[in-house]
Amino acid sequence: MQIILFGYACRLDVQNVKTVFVDLDKSILSRQLTDAFSRSGYFVVVATLNSYDDADYFLQKGLASMAVLIPPDFERKTQSNATADLGILIDGVDTITAGTVSGYAQSILKRFSLDISNAQMNRMQGLLYDSSNPRLIVPAVTDTSRSWFNPNLVSKDFFVPGVIVLILLSLSIIVTSAVIVREKEIGTIEQLMVAPISRLELILGKTIPCFCIEIITLSIIVPLAFLVFDIPFRGSLAFFLVTALLFLFTASGKTLIWSSLRPTQ
Repeated sequence: MQIILFGYACRLDVQNVKTVFVDLDKSILSRQLTDAFSRSGYFVVVATLNSYDDADYFLQKGLASMAVLIPPDFERKTQSNATADLGILIDGVDTITAGTVSGYAQSILKRFSLDISNAQMNRMQGLLYDSSNPRLIVPAVTDTSRSWFNPNLVSKDFFVPGVIVLILLSLSIIVTSAVIVREKEIGTIEQLMVAPISRLELILGKTIPCFCIEIITLSIIVPLAFLVFDIPFRGSLAFFLVTALLFLFTASGKTLIWSSLRPTQ
């Protein structure tokens, strides 16, 4: 239950954001901007409006999460090399989602602006080469980044493995610590001390059942994470199992020490 609930809850992916466009320009460039948002895979254009007040209505009623406001002089200013203003309204009730949507919108606008700049640069370069005094236009160099192990930055690939570790850690703390402290609370720890067993046998008898429960839990939630959430597994399975057992062993050992020093749960 925990791996399923937390696996679906701990996500930052934003898809199919309901978006409305207020296109007062009605130009080719404004339609290209609308297509850039709709083709990105993050936004779904639910309506094209004719008034800024209509955009406020859609946001207040929850019919849309973002509104793009295109002024009537958008294409004219762009073609005349002037600064063209553009409005973006985002529903900020969920601040985390709003920040992610804002980042997506800014990246699309940045790419759209770069395409316009490149088109104008190419047009200017052709005009210069046709002139009697051509000049060399040096193209700009831009950097790009790529995430190595998670190229698409899928949040479940980050969070679900972390949830697995937290479940195993909390399980080892709760189960292992209770076996010694509980004996102290009910007063049976003295009977165990005088029993005809060594201290090592007592520790192993209390630790091995808890360790088996943790291993069973590990063998259940790890395949469940791969099957339900389609988490890619890359690397050595043997190394993963060895390190997982070492993690459970150290966590159980530390918890056993803590429980031996405390009188109550």
